[in-house]
Amino acid sequence: MGRQAGMGLLLMLLALIAAVTLLGAGVYVLDLLQRGGGPPRVTGPVYRVPPPESGETQVGGYSLLAGDAEPLEIPEATVTRVRQLLAEDRDSDAVWLVRAHTGVDTHEAGRIVHWIRTQS
Repeated sequence: MGRQAGMGLLLMLLALIAAVTLLGAGVYVLDLLQRGGGPPRVTGPVYRVPPPESGETQVGGYSLLAGDAEPLEIPEATVTRVRQLLAEDRDSDAVWLVRAHTGVDTHEAGRIVHWIRTQS
């Protein structure tokens, strides 16, 4: 019985080492992606959309104060296409385009489209 307990303990130790190694590899990959190993960033002129002026903004399940949020950068080509869609009265398509290019939720994309509409 002592030998079986020792083998069981050894197997649990090996499973723990494998789990820690896998977790470490995942953290390493996430760190690489955050440092720019992800999709290439669009270069060229960008528009800096200011954060909401009052109240709070929702980010995922967390709520951040609006003053802490950084301006969102949108490539000029995206803004040009949004303006074309707005000129064609395709507001919902403009919202979906902003949402697809920025990753924001629908409400925030609508606010950005409204901001683009008010810019000359």
